[in-house]
Parts: sequence; C-alpha cells; structure tokens
Amino acid sequence: MKHLLSQRRLPPRILSIAISAGLLFLLLIWSAMADKSETWDEGLFISGGILQATHFNTNFDLTHPPLLRWIAGLGPVLIANAVAPDKPPFVQIEPIDLYQYKVAECFTYAKRTFYDTKNDHDAVLFWGRLPFAFFAIGLSYLIFSQLQKQFGHTSALLSAITFLFVPEVLAHSQWAHSDLASAFTVFLLSIVLARTLENPSVRNDIMVGVVLGIAITTKFTALLLIPFVLFLFVCYSPPTETYTRFSKFFNRLSIVCICSYAVVLIAYYPEANIFYPHYVLPKDVAQIFSLSVNDKLTIFFSTLLQYIPLPDSFVKGVVYTHLLGKRGLPTFLYGEIRFSGWHYFFPLAVFLKYPPPFLIAALLALRSVWRTQTWPRTRKLCFVGPPTLMFIFATMQGVNIGVRNVLFIAPFMALWIGILLDSVIKPIQRKAIYLLCVLSITSGIAAYPNFLTYFNPLVGGTDNAHEWLVDSNVDWGQDLPLLAKTLDQRNIDNIRLAYFGVADPTHWGIYSEDPTEIEPGWYAISRTLLTGLYSGDSYLWLNDLEAEEFVGGSIALIQVTEDQAKNAQLARQAKIVRLFNVNKKQSSN
Repeated sequence: MKHLLSQRRLPPRILSIAISAGLLFLLLIWSAMADKSETWDEGLFISGGILQATHFNTNFDLTHPPLLRWIAGLGPVLIANAVAPDKPPFVQIEPIDLYQYKVAECFTYAKRTFYDTKNDHDAVLFWGRLPFAFFAIGLSYLIFSQLQKQFGHTSALLSAITFLFVPEVLAHSQWAHSDLASAFTVFLLSIVLARTLENPSVRNDIMVGVVLGIAITTKFTALLLIPFVLFLFVCYSPPTETYTRFSKFFNRLSIVCICSYAVVLIAYYPEANIFYPHYVLPKDVAQIFSLSVNDKLTIFFSTLLQYIPLPDSFVKGVVYTHLLGKRGLPTFLYGEIRFSGWHYFFPLAVFLKYPPPFLIAALLALRSVWRTQTWPRTRKLCFVGPPTLMFIFATMQGVNIGVRNVLFIAPFMALWIGILLDSVIKPIQRKAIYLLCVLSITSGIAAYPNFLTYFNPLVGGTDNAHEWLVDSNVDWGQDLPLLAKTLDQRNIDNIRLAYFGVADPTHWGIYSEDPTEIEPGWYAISRTLLTGLYSGDSYLWLNDLEAEEFVGGSIALIQVTEDQAKNAQLARQAKIVRLFNVNKKQSSN
C-alpha cells in the first residue's frame, strides 16, 4: 500500500506521460479490435468461460487450465447475459485415449456459443476480451515499479512504455487467450521470488506459493518453474539458530506447496475431483517417456497419476500437453512444413516479429544486467532465469505454432533495457538507447490496426509474411469484418473464400462459392492456406498470381482472369495425369 501511495509523489511530467501512454495504448487496441473477428483460441476461452460461469464445471478443453476461462466468461454472463448451449463436450472421468484426444469438439461448441444461441455476438466478444488488455497495463506498471527505485523515473518509464508498444504486446492485448496473461504471472512470480530470497518471511513465501499456483492455472508451461523455485530455495535457505538448512528449506517448501495446491483447487472448483482415480492410459505415459507400455516405469507412473490428489482435468491436461509437445503439430517456416518443428523456430520468429531497435537494445542490455552493481545476484537470477528456462524448453518442443508462445520474454527484455540505460555513462550512448526505444515505440504505433501481422522490415515487412511464418504469427482468423468492408468498397458480390478460422463469415454477410474450383473471379484466401499448411495443394496455384491486397495483412484478395484460370486448370490436369502414371507404374511393379 505504501508503494502504491508513493506513486502520487511522481513528478508531474512523468505522471502525465505515463497516463497519456496508457490511454493511447487502450485507444489503439480497443479501436483495432472492433474490426477483428474471434481468433482460434478465443472461442475456447470465452465459450468455456461462459460454460464455467453457468454450469460450474471446469472439465472443458484439456489444452488450457480454467483460470482464464473464468476471467473471459464472467463479463459476457454478468453484463451481456450470455448463455451456454446444451450438450457441452465435457471431458469424462472414465479412461480416454489422450494421444487421440482432439479439441475439435470444443471449437465446434465455441461456434455454437457465438452463432447458434440468442447471444449478442459483438457484446460477448467485447466483454470477454476486455479484461485481457489490463494484463499488458499491469505488466507495464510492474516493469516501472521494479526499476524506478534503483534506476530512476526516466529509465523506468521509458522501459515500461517501450514494452507496452511492442507490436506483439499490442496484438495480444486485444484478444482473450493465455499468452499475455502467462507473461504477467511469470513476471510477477519473478518479483515475489526475488523479494522472498532477499527478505525471507512466511508472508513472502505465501506470496510465492499463491503466485506460482496462479501461474500454473494460467498456463501449464509454468510447471517448468517449480524446479527453478526449488533450486533457489535450496541455495538461499541458510540455517538459523532454530532450524538446520534442510529443515528451513522443508518448512519454506511446505508453505509454497500448500498455497499453490490451494490455488489450483480453487481455480478448478467445483470440479475438483481430487479423490477420483485419474484414468490415464499406460500408452499415454509411455509416449511421454518414450518407453514401452509394459515397462515397469510406465506402470509405476500410470499408477501414480491415478491417485495423485489433484483435479482430474488438471492431471489429464498436463499429460495431454506433454503428449502434444512430443507429437508436435504441422508447422510452416520459410517454405517448409514439418510436424516436429525446428529448434531454432522461436529465436528466428522473435527476430522476424519484434522491432529491430527493441531487439538490439535488449541484447545490449543482457550484458548490463550481470555487470550492474545495483542489483544483488538473487534479483539477477530471478529476472533472467525464468524466461531463459522457459525459452529453452520452448525450443525443445514440437509445437511451433506461433511466437506468442514465448511472449513471456517481452517484459523481461524491457526490464533489461531499463538497466542498460542506467549502466551507460557517455551521453551519446544514452541518447542512442533513447533513440532505439523511441523507434521501437514508433514501430508498434505504425502497425495499427493490424498489430499481429507486423514483421521486421528487414525481411520485407507484412507483404512477405507468409513466405516466413503463418498461423497465429499472421493469420489467426481475425479479419472477417475487414474483409466484408473491403468487398463492399470494391463492389465484389461473388467471392470464393478459404478462411483459416472459427468465425462464421455469414455473420458479416460474406457468402462464398467453392474456393477449390478453378474459375475466373475473386478469391479471398487466408495466408496460412496459401502455404499448403492444413490445406494441401488446393490453393498453391494462387501463389503464382499477384494479390490485389492483403486484407488486414492476413487474407489475400486475388482476382483471377479467364486466361489465368485456364492455365491453372491445364496445370492441375497435367499434375493429375502425372500422379496417375506414377501410381500405375508403382502398382505394376
């Protein structure tokens, strides 16, 4: 409370800049999201949240914990009077094959929530999205609060504003999903962890446990931080006159575990079936550890998981998330499609999707973090260790859908930049860092209103986006309203639409003909599908034609002439003949 009240003593100039930046941020994202349809994950969070708030059952969608669904669903239910459709696809307690589990039923249910009920689509979407913008505001405040005491108001404010206007932060502040919220919880955990290591107390240990539990129920990847917390507690639990080192560590660990456990149970209430056997099949456990089904370790872990005192959907969700990372998902990178992903996917994606000035400043700052004498070693470990650990883990996974999965690095990078500003001595160096921050902020503002499709100008910007990355990096199903406006402005009545998303085009008056047919006329093709990801070669022929424009940066609008259609038809027929001859030859052999 004292810290909050101290903000009143900020210099008027600093306070006015901070308020102006916050208002500009909210204006940009709220005006931008007015023309954005629901993205893939939003359907799961908002419809699942409405379901939780009306049915009091969290056993929905194994891919995400329930905490953010509560946040996304309460607004639509309480303010927009949203209702949940009948026959929800709850995950049953009985044994299910998690390796074969598909979330498609949850996406179908989400579509029913938005379009097959009396729910006001726009109101439900707005009130479901609204709370998530404040995760970015909260992160910006936390960055400022961590820097201002040691490094001054100017450095703290510039770092906080720089973070706020990173294009990826602006993009994901518009939508209801887990990545920005996870970044908030990880950063907050670093703060409370540093505090309890510097000033050990029961109160601070309780805060670590509570925040760790919140982080875990926000996104399962936060489980990676448990070993890191244990390691720091072992290293920084010195013996006292009453307790040995081990007993001290054990007492602190008990407090953290009990508090985290309580938060998990509360988040999963009232579906916290902790005493039911969790039927996780041995084959799923075997897949995680690359063991045989009959291996003794497989049998041991399968039995252990059955009786672990945690909510059933939590246990199954963690197992399924690990299986998904092991199995991988189809991923596109610079013309190539893989199921196993690339170890360098996320480093390259960060380079492609973040402003160059921000990256340069952050890389320079990382060295300054370790060299600064202002921060103790514990604080350095807490603000470098968690993002590094989680980033390394991300590079080892087969799920390379989008750079949003490593969004947690953005607030730490901004924090490092603030430390860099304090470490430089020469005025010209400081001015250079100021310039980098201003250029980064300008890049974010200039990306309005299509923040998600921002790409590094060094690789050609948005126009070359689908040559490098697709899916949630460019095309997350967000631009149907803008497509409807574009078709109206161009007086296009007939369109062949191939849309990568879960929203219903007819809600905006878009009625499509068969996009797989090759005919003269207008085509609107999501850039993800232009690469062949999820769509095979159905639309690859359109890559030979020049798009009239990229609507919102995510949907290619292409006009096909009669000659172009005829040539494409001949090419497709020739390809079919070649494939037929090859198959015939193989059959004869």
